[in-house]
Amino acid sequence: MLRPASEPIVNKILPALRAVVAQRLDTMGYSQTEIAELMDVTQPAVSQYLSRRRGASIDMIRRDSDLFDRASEIAEALARGDQATVAEAYSGFCHAVVEKDRFRQLVDDDENLFVDF
Repeated sequence: MLRPASEPIVNKILPALRAVVAQRLDTMGYSQTEIAELMDVTQPAVSQYLSRRRGASIDMIRRDSDLFDRASEIAEALARGDQATVAEAYSGFCHAVVEKDRFRQLVDDDENLFVDF
């Protein structure tokens, strides 16, 4: 079955990024309600990110120190209320993911994408 290249990003990578950001904010001492407000998601979503019921592919980011650092930068910018840095760091994370080798590594179990990176 052919699937668009964005599907593994939407289904695996972005939820994993949100899980890393939620975990980083949790370790900074924020409550689930505060994390939800900072991330503009619901508190139940934060609970699921922290318990790995959402973003279960979090290890793909933790294994890549560059992506983990970028995710941490997003969490730190959210904590400071620095939306410009959040947007810049998020963009940098996305650009880093779509690099040819990194994208293939992160979604190696997803086959039959429309595009060849």
